[in-house]
Amino acid sequence: MRTPWYRLIEAAAPTRRLVCFPHAGASAGFYRSWADHVDPGTELCLIQYPARQERLREPMPDSIAELGGAIAAALRALPPLPTVLFGHSMGGFTAFETVRADRESPWEALVLSAAPAPGLRRPVGADTLGDRELVARLDGLSEAEQRLLTDPELGPMFLRTLRADLRLLDRYEIPRGEPIDVPLACFVADADPVCAPSAAAGWERFSRIPLGTTVFAGSHLYLAADPAAVVAAALRVADTAATNGSTRC
Repeated sequence: MRTPWYRLIEAAAPTRRLVCFPHAGASAGFYRSWADHVDPGTELCLIQYPARQERLREPMPDSIAELGGAIAAALRALPPLPTVLFGHSMGGFTAFETVRADRESPWEALVLSAAPAPGLRRPVGADTLGDRELVARLDGLSEAEQRLLTDPELGPMFLRTLRADLRLLDRYEIPRGEPIDVPLACFVADADPVCAPSAAAGWERFSRIPLGTTVFAGSHLYLAADPAAVVAAALRVADTAATNGSTRC
């Protein structure tokens, strides 16, 4: 089934699915290289948000909860497989809301990368600041993203997409309701200006099965430096959950 919500890199005989949620301003292609690092039995599902690339004319939903709900509905159309969700920065919040929107699917584990726990993220002012002021407030942009912002043609489009994503993050409220029953682990970098390890640890109260925090070397986009290590660590989280009998699959 074709859908604009994800790009599927299939495995010949899949035994697990790894769903990847990009950060603010990014697209599914950010995770394309991960196909080189998963084992042959892992199917890779790369989430593609609206308001970028081939979905440029589609508006973002009004909230991250709504965004997660739409993604959960799209994922339900796939054949059921034990599934690991990995979300970086904004993608972490979106992955979390995807799980909250569908508490019945076979989620093996949820890995939140460089995502401060709800209530601990500093808003950047996406609703109020002008373009220059907003860019000046941003930490953690890659060199490629910084170059893109200076491009006279592509820069304004990228900034509109980035602002739309950041607006959802700024408006995100502390979730109410029961904690999720999915094993939840946090990944952070030791020099990340956006998410300190202590801020990530606050996610523990939102899952009945917290699996702790793993600290990598690097800054906000640490995962781009060594994707193989991050992929391996994410899949180990799921293996640990299964071994401990804490997964619902």
